[in-house]
Amino acid sequence: MDTVGNVRSDLKLRGSGRDSWDVIKVSESSVACTLPYQRKFVLLEVTNDNLRVDKEIRVDGECRGIDIKNGQFVVSFGRPNKIELIDADGNVLRKIELSEREFSDPYYVRFSRDGQSFYISDWGKNQVTMLKLDGKVQANYYESDFQAYNMFVDEQGYLYVCDKQNNNIRILLPDLKNAKTILPRGRGPNKTMCVAVSAVKNSVFVAGIYPYIYQYQLS
Repeated sequence: MDTVGNVRSDLKLRGSGRDSWDVIKVSESSVACTLPYQRKFVLLEVTNDNLRVDKEIRVDGECRGIDIKNGQFVVSFGRPNKIELIDADGNVLRKIELSEREFSDPYYVRFSRDGQSFYISDWGKNQVTMLKLDGKVQANYYESDFQAYNMFVDEQGYLYVCDKQNNNIRILLPDLKNAKTILPRGRGPNKTMCVAVSAVKNSVFVAGIYPYIYQYQLS
């Protein structure tokens, strides 16, 4: 899709149905997409405005969120709950089991700006958790009515989190403190589910359950 909403290319991932979960940029011409119920994620290449599958990486579990930093993927899993650090060839570099006491239903995962930590949105716990690469918990952000969903880390390291229940976006400092809410009730899309930030356009892009992308200027 281009910047004015025209679809340039689409690709049906065979047998996926509603299976695709998360998509992240890998390079200027490629993205990665998780397919949890097929237990794999795929690398998609964009060539002359056409999407094609470049590589499939099989995983051991229901892969959900995905991000990449310095050529290394971080992937969140459900049933059982875990995090894996995986290289571009599919080799598991590190596995972090997520205890039931601290995690209920991990959804999305994003590297911190410096790549030394990562964030997990936990749907069941109403929280976002920051972990070091060795799995040690560094910080939590929790609210009782906070339905943490998709996330985005901007160039300053701020974390934007979709609050699906309240139809807004929470902006957190890198240490998960000092939350600021944008898109108060009634101004954002129904059920905020996806978020991205453009420093060039000084804008945040938000999508909900309907097939529209909304652009809002950042103050």
